[in-house]
Amino acid sequence: MKRRTVFMVGLLLFLFAMSGCVAEKADVPVEVSRLGVMVGSTNEKYAKEHYPNAKTEHFNNYVDSSAALRAGKLDYAMMDYASALNFIKYNPGLKLASGFLTDEKYCIGINKSKPELAEKISGVLNRYLSDDTMDEIISHWIKEDGSDYTFTDVPKMTNADAPVLKVATVSSREPTAFFQNGQFTGMEIELIERIAYELGYKIEYQDMDFSAMVTAMGSGKADVCTAMYKTPERAEKILFTAPYFPNPQVLITNTEKGLFADGAKITELLSGIGQSFHRTFIVENRWTLVLSGLRLTVLISLLSMLLGSLLGALVCIMNRGKIKFLSAVAKLYIRIIQGMPIVVMLMIFYYVLFGNVSIDAVIVAIIVFSLNFSAYTSEMFRTGVNAVDKGQLEAAAASGFSNLQSFFFITLPQAARHIIPVYKGEFISMVKMTSVVGYIAIQDLTKASDIIRSRTYEAFFPLIATALIYFAITYLFILILNIVEYKIDPKRRQRMVKGVRVHD
Repeated sequence: MKRRTVFMVGLLLFLFAMSGCVAEKADVPVEVSRLGVMVGSTNEKYAKEHYPNAKTEHFNNYVDSSAALRAGKLDYAMMDYASALNFIKYNPGLKLASGFLTDEKYCIGINKSKPELAEKISGVLNRYLSDDTMDEIISHWIKEDGSDYTFTDVPKMTNADAPVLKVATVSSREPTAFFQNGQFTGMEIELIERIAYELGYKIEYQDMDFSAMVTAMGSGKADVCTAMYKTPERAEKILFTAPYFPNPQVLITNTEKGLFADGAKITELLSGIGQSFHRTFIVENRWTLVLSGLRLTVLISLLSMLLGSLLGALVCIMNRGKIKFLSAVAKLYIRIIQGMPIVVMLMIFYYVLFGNVSIDAVIVAIIVFSLNFSAYTSEMFRTGVNAVDKGQLEAAAASGFSNLQSFFFITLPQAARHIIPVYKGEFISMVKMTSVVGYIAIQDLTKASDIIRSRTYEAFFPLIATALIYFAITYLFILILNIVEYKIDPKRRQRMVKGVRVHD
């Protein structure tokens, strides 16, 4: 215990020396007008208590808050010291603007329903703190001179029957956790992989927003999370180990002008597009991240369209049927789905309805988007069917057509002309809405862009590239649906009479 205490104090003094801060009194700005904080973090609470008059902007991660700071949208951004060192290292315009504001230390958070696991992890961690293993791990990633990280080959459990340890992490917090060369790495990743190997676990990472980590563990979607500060509110939901790394909050500021402050900056931006392309797609084969994310985006969109259309047709039948109970259920279903934001719906299904069910997040996303799409397609189908003149159906019945024949040969072709244009727009809207699936730890196209931005420290090219990819896939889908619309609309097809040639 004494050795661990000496280690903690020594490391904290080491960090103070690195920042040039005075431990007795932090050099904090007196006036803070525009401040950026991360949603769900302790700096969010600190800012509310100590800077009540500041205009506080909330971001999902430090990458976005630092980008806003560099663009001149903020005066200060608050973050943990290790992350601040990293942003300053790669962005010379960013500087520390305060001393240490807190004395917080990282712990490992563990699902409250697994006290045995908490005891095992705490035992290994305490040994690491006493035998200098933790000191060694920290030295691999916290570099006083800004030198490269020390990558080590941590052994991994290869037994197929080994139990799985589901680890919630945030891939945008270099050097504690980040994505490089197609895999997670960083200080907290090395720590948990060492612990998992000793305990005989295989690791399954879940990359999510920081604000969702405690919820994920509380609902059973994750077993542990590293790099978590212990607070009374969090302690009610999850278990915590002993602290292993002091990492207090600081303020950083931008000493340079905004990105488009002058012509020189614009010229520099244009001349660096080639370099940005190289960093975004080529370095570390990051194009594979984009390709993987694109594949998931297309998969979720197409399956949701198919299932949502089938379910929408069923709801439409119920809504137009003569059974009042089923019609009322269909109407209520449509109103509930249409009145609920898709992000809220995603989180309800993932963390609440399927909270204790072992189900892939991609499947949850397909279910949610199918339900959402069905509510809108059912109304499209109803409107299209109602647009068909009832006199035609009466004539078909008089001609001996059955109800099924009347629907497929008379109602459906005419209704489709009214449905397709609206259906096309709703489907494209759904494709774009899939960009929120990152909230439930799915690495889609948008999430891949976030990971790349966390590594390149620039927002312009990754975001523009992502926007262009979305435009390309939606344009492709529009072309396909336009062909379908053309094929089913007899008024838009050239009519040919058999046996008659059309001469120029």
